[in-house]
Amino acid sequence: MPRFENPPPYYHHLFSALMTLRKLFLQYLSLPRYHHLTRIPTLSPAKDGRIHLARVRMYPWYIRPSFKKRWGPSALLARLRGDILPGDEKRFMPEGFLTRELGPMGLMGSGGEEVKGEVERLGRENTGGCPFVKV
Repeated sequence: MPRFENPPPYYHHLFSALMTLRKLFLQYLSLPRYHHLTRIPTLSPAKDGRIHLARVRMYPWYIRPSFKKRWGPSALLARLRGDILPGDEKRFMPEGFLTRELGPMGLMGSGGEEVKGEVERLGRENTGGCPFVKV
């Protein structure tokens, strides 16, 4: 394994100064992030409460198939690239999701009764502090 020479001592100071300048610039001079970059765009929940994402990122997870999503200009381009479209595969869950059902595929939908029981138990007890500490 080749040994490299140690860098000159001023490299450390130069790098630290550059990082400090970057930090100060971002903290005081840069604009805040756009709102649409900080949120995942979703459609309003359906009648059954399931949530669908509004845009296809890489894979069409939780995207409701529609004519535009399957045959619109971006969908035709995706077809040419060989991408998966909303509704092509059931594993991408085009029916949407409920927050309580999220998790690994093998455990989806399980554990609901345990969570309800724990919520009821915590509602009955007045712990006055952290609900996970047993005294």
